[in-house]
Amino acid sequence: MVTQITKSWPETLSMLDRPVAETRIVISTYNRSSILSRAIESVLSQSYRDWELFIVDDNSTDKTQEVLDSYRKRDFRISIIKNPTNIGAVKSRLSYLLNSSSKYLAVLDDDDWWEKYYLENQIDYLKNYPNCPMSVTNCYKYISGSRILVDPTKFIPFPQVLPSLTVMRASLFKKLGGWDTITFPFPHHHVEADYWFQSCFFRGKSLGHINQPLVNITVTKNSMGSNRLLNIKYLELLMSKWQPVLVTDSINKKWSQFNLVLGIHKIEAGVKGGTKSILEAVRWDSLNIRNIGALVLSLNRSVFLRILKSYRKKEGVI
Repeated sequence: MVTQITKSWPETLSMLDRPVAETRIVISTYNRSSILSRAIESVLSQSYRDWELFIVDDNSTDKTQEVLDSYRKRDFRISIIKNPTNIGAVKSRLSYLLNSSSKYLAVLDDDDWWEKYYLENQIDYLKNYPNCPMSVTNCYKYISGSRILVDPTKFIPFPQVLPSLTVMRASLFKKLGGWDTITFPFPHHHVEADYWFQSCFFRGKSLGHINQPLVNITVTKNSMGSNRLLNIKYLELLMSKWQPVLVTDSINKKWSQFNLVLGIHKIEAGVKGGTKSILEAVRWDSLNIRNIGALVLSLNRSVFLRILKSYRKKEGVI
């Protein structure tokens, strides 16, 4: 088990000679040469040392390989792979997560970075709660020059289990076959949320939560979460997959929450059916003041959008 780097280790070791690290980290990167080092350096500076890092270059066309060359001999725990074609971040990560012999799995987006004690806190939590499938931490989101503190467990209809915030138990991830890239085709939006449903919600397990901002998330107007039409498409795929179970969930009201969020996305995108979806949310949870308020506001789209914009800015959602 690797606990620290010592001078007795050679600068590079073959993958077969390396000891199995307790935690495998995967960074998939594409044309982010100008900021990639920030993510890598945040891994190298972790207080927790028992990790191995796989960096997958998803066939970048910029200077990514030049950046990665500087890390090839710097730390024997780093492995660098280049995809022959561009296959997307999710598939680039998936095989290196499923084929890992480590106990824990972590992902870091190439434009995000961790605080020094991120992994130490996450791994300690999973060790202290052996029945917990996965855990997240709070984060700072950087949006248009503003830094916003975000608690990912406060969102509906599912927590924001963003890749950079989450550490998973490897045994369960492999048992469940990882992320479902068949139901959710490229760009595989909401595969992490789908995995949360499989690993936590439907198994009656709690999502671990560290109430500290230990991750920094870069949010841009090009982020998948900001594309309302994309959100609608993949939210409907998620609803279709889990509807038989969700409609029986009288305690958590998940089906109502799904319809509320779907309706909001439709109104924002200017597509038909927004008010109808919110009506469905009210039908499944008629006493929820949030549903009733959204229904009333949906009758005036301009007012609805102004209030929603203010809310999203406060909560770190674009």
